[in-house]
Amino acid sequence: MQKGAEFTYLMTRVGISQQVRFRVEDVTRGTALVYRQTEGVFRKWVHTQKFTTHGKNETLVTDVVDYELPFGLVGHLLDDLLFRRDLRRILEDRLKKAVFHFQGLHQGEDLDSAASV
Repeated sequence: MQKGAEFTYLMTRVGISQQVRFRVEDVTRGTALVYRQTEGVFRKWVHTQKFTTHGKNETLVTDVVDYELPFGLVGHLLDDLLFRRDLRRILEDRLKKAVFHFQGLHQGEDLDSAASV
């Protein structure tokens, strides 16, 4: 991934699908990745992923998501009642998949079999 690269996701939540387009704002190899929504459902979305070495074969990944939902006061209520919890669950599920993948690699699996998670 490089600065300026763009990608599109089809996001589906509560039965509603929408394409969301992102642009990579910053890449610091082995340290950080920042991407921003350029088109989509959010009023604002900036996702920063920070990677910090923590001993041999261990990396701490920190996700910082700066976002705003549309719809003013209704958006704030939806964020408090639903979205923030849903976002946390999505990030935790992604972490579990990454841990499973990399533990398999660390235990001697080949890349192709570990990538099928």
